[in-house]
Amino acid sequence: MSAPLSLRDAWRNEVPAIVAMLADDILGGAREQVDDLRPYYDAFDAIARDPNNRLLVAEVDGTIAGC
Repeated sequence: MSAPLSLRDAWRNEVPAIVAMLADDILGGAREQVDDLRPYYDAFDAIARDPNNRLLVAEVDGTIAGC
């Protein structure tokens, strides 16, 4: 039996983990810039301010598994 997947709102301190997942993807590996997280924090803050947007993460056993 596999662990259950849960969805919840992302937290700002999870930006590095989210970016790491994006950079680990075959498409994102050439696109994402993990050495400067400032643009990602700016994007997270913009999403958080907009009541029409929501950023979710998927968790399995307390570990982020998707976004």
